[in-house]
Amino acid sequence: MEQLGRLTLPTDADVVEETLRLKNLLGADALRDCDGTEMPAELLQDPAKKYATYYTTRKDNAWAEANPDEVQQEYLISDRHTARGTKLRIHLMDGFHTQQLKVNTLDDPKRWWEVIDRTTGEVVPTDKWFFDEPTGEVEIETVPYHEYTVSFLAFLIWDSRKLESGGISHYFKRLILSDEIGITKPDRRLFDYALQIVGAAASETLIVGDNYDADILGAMNAGWKTIYFNRDNLVIPGARPDYTATSLSEIKQIL
Repeated sequence: MEQLGRLTLPTDADVVEETLRLKNLLGADALRDCDGTEMPAELLQDPAKKYATYYTTRKDNAWAEANPDEVQQEYLISDRHTARGTKLRIHLMDGFHTQQLKVNTLDDPKRWWEVIDRTTGEVVPTDKWFFDEPTGEVEIETVPYHEYTVSFLAFLIWDSRKLESGGISHYFKRLILSDEIGITKPDRRLFDYALQIVGAAASETLIVGDNYDADILGAMNAGWKTIYFNRDNLVIPGARPDYTATSLSEIKQIL
């Protein structure tokens, strides 16, 4: 009699055959869906145990928006900033996607956040810094020319799986996520990595982005063509993108 072990395999719609192969090879006794997606119908017929996971921002966004204290959170860390004097202000969301992540202002920052003097490696006492919520900045009493970071909690208010729940995932052959490869825009390495993965040349690649600094400047530095989705008609502070659009219909016309 074949013996099964206490092993659960995660699965998704595009790896059904591989899931079954690994289940038989490893003797897995259970399968689970992929964090908030649906269990593929083919696997529902398999005799293995089935588990479902629940990921709020991938399943019930209306409920998540109405109950922000129940939404999944992540610890984020700011870039290092060098103090030029005895005070330093760090804007927490610089470099992060503000449509995906939102600073947790519901819980006490002094309890859950951490400011570190990276030059000495010491944690800065909570009475030496405060969070200015209207500006989204942390102000720190500093030692001149020391480097500082802020670790803070943020709600995950958007997730790439929304492409699936929205019924548009079939339009995308490959998703490349910053948090999976450890590189964020506008770092050129991310753009070069994307080209390598899809096998494209920079000269024939076009980005549509709504963040001028992260999307547009990053892509321009990597040699890509650019469409700046400037929905709020903001003043463009630097180099001009190849195209600018203020609506989705304009983007469609450009394409």
